[in-house]
Amino acid sequence: VFVPLLDKNKCILCGKCADMCSFGALLCTDQALTYFQGLCRSCGLCVLACPHKAIGEGKKSIGTIQAGRKSRISFLQGRLHPGERSGSPLVRKVVAQIPDHRIVIRDCPPGTSCTATEAVRGADSALVVMEPTPFGRHDVALVARLLKDLSIPFDLIINKGDGEDAL
Repeated sequence: VFVPLLDKNKCILCGKCADMCSFGALLCTDQALTYFQGLCRSCGLCVLACPHKAIGEGKKSIGTIQAGRKSRISFLQGRLHPGERSGSPLVRKVVAQIPDHRIVIRDCPPGTSCTATEAVRGADSALVVMEPTPFGRHDVALVARLLKDLSIPFDLIINKGDGEDAL
């Protein structure tokens, strides 16, 4: 992912980059410009905002992509490095590397996180698994709304159900 590279020799501490950053990853005082890596979302607006070209474009690895094969089944998986806050860029890279096959199954995290949204984006259909609990009902309502907004039809499986579960 993108990370800003600060050139303190070019920076005049105007604060335009910090003003542009919606996530508070840059703090500009009259004495220094400070970068908080844990708050950065890699949007790159700081580079565009700096009129003195004091911010360059660096790169940082947030994970790895692993591939494998067993019999006729191939798989790809993204492994996010511990401590990374967002796996969405890694999921986008994994999805971009999926070969064009007749059947592709994407397993993704539960809920409607950014990572889950990236995993289902562009899918032909989805299979949603829920547990028959109040939290499960609430979560599946959010997932159904997300899939509807993305125009992805879905089916529902109730995990650990007893056949008499009321949704």
